[in-house]
Parts: sequence; structure tokens; C-alpha cells
Amino acid sequence: MQTIGYWDAWTVWWHGRSVASFELWSWPILAWGRLGKGLQFAGGLIVVLDLIGAERLRKAVISIRRARRETLRSFRRHPVLIVLLWLAGTAFAAFVGFTSESERRRSSPGWFAPRDLRRSSRHTAPWASTRRR
Repeated sequence: MQTIGYWDAWTVWWHGRSVASFELWSWPILAWGRLGKGLQFAGGLIVVLDLIGAERLRKAVISIRRARRETLRSFRRHPVLIVLLWLAGTAFAAFVGFTSESERRRSSPGWFAPRDLRRSSRHTAPWASTRRR
């Protein structure tokens, strides 16, 4: 990976060339982009939380804690439900973990599968257009 300076990176980017193969201050440009996106998200989150206000956040935390306690109580009353949920989650994890992606796509050609893996047009979503625009 090539090293590039700050102003050189701006110049290369401004002229429309990719800077993805460069390093800036011993970090890849991709890492700088991810750091920037993380900081951007944190800044936006701070603004949203400030707009919501401290009192509303406290009330939301109290209601979430209350709902969590009630959910745990209902699970304790229904241990069969816990076992069924655990079995379903384990079966799903085993399916995803022990089958390759191509096997899953071949076995279930639903609306989410690529076009060439679909068996017929009846598997497409009703809102999906068959014509290219």
C-alpha cells in the first residue's frame, strides 16, 4: 500500500481518482472513512438525544426496565416457551452455520435470491419489475 500525504490525498480525490489503495498517517484510507462514519453517527446520536431531553430519556429507561421485568416474569411462568424458543434458535443457528451460502440459495429460491436462481416468475415479489428501466 502506498503512503500519501494529507493534501496529496485531497488532490487525488478531487481529480476523481480512487484513494482506496493509499495509506494516510499509517492507516488505510478505508479505516479513516470508517472512523469518520463512526464519529458522524456518534455526533448525530448526541444531537438526537439532546433534542429528546434528559427527563424523557429517564422515563423511557424506567419503562424499559419495567417491561423487561414483566417479560422475565412471564417467561418464568411458561418454561415450555423458553425451551421452544431455545430449540428454534439453535436449529436456525445450526442451519446457517452448517450450510454454505450457495446451498441455502439453491434450496430456497425465494424473492430474495438472485434472478438466475429463481425457478419461475411466481417466486418474485409482487412489486418487483421484470423489465429493466
